Amino acid sequence: MPQRRTLACSLAAVALLAAGIAACSDALAPYPQFTIQPRAVSVKAGATSPVKIVLAGPNKSVGWTVTSANTSVAGATQTETGATIQGVAAGTTRVYVRASAPGFPGDEALDSLTVTVTP
Repeated sequence: MPQRRTLACSLAAVALLAAGIAACSDALAPYPQFTIQPRAVSVKAGATSPVKIVLAGPNKSVGWTVTSANTSVAGATQTETGATIQGVAAGTTRVYVRASAPGFPGDEALDSLTVTVTP
C-alpha cells in the first residue's frame, strides 16, 4: 500500500507541475533575441562608430530602443540598421538594447554592448 500511495502522490505532483508549465507558457510571448555586431566598440571622443543590431526570433518585428548607460562618456542613436555610437569623453560604458517582451522581467528583453571612448 505505501508504494501505491507514493506512486499516486508522485503522479499527482507531475500532473500539477505540467499544468503549471502549460499555463505559464501560454501567457508568455517568445523572447526576442538580438544579434549585435560588434559587441565591443572603441571610438575616439568626438567620433562615431556604427553598430549593426538585428532582432531575431518569432518577435523580430517588435519595436526596440538603444540607450547609453553614461551619456557623458558615449551617446547612442538608433538607426535603420542598428545604432551609431558617439564618443563624448574618455571612459567605458555600456549601451543597452531593449525590446518589448511582455511577461518577462521588466516586460522587456535586454542586451548590451561595451563602449570604450579614447581621448
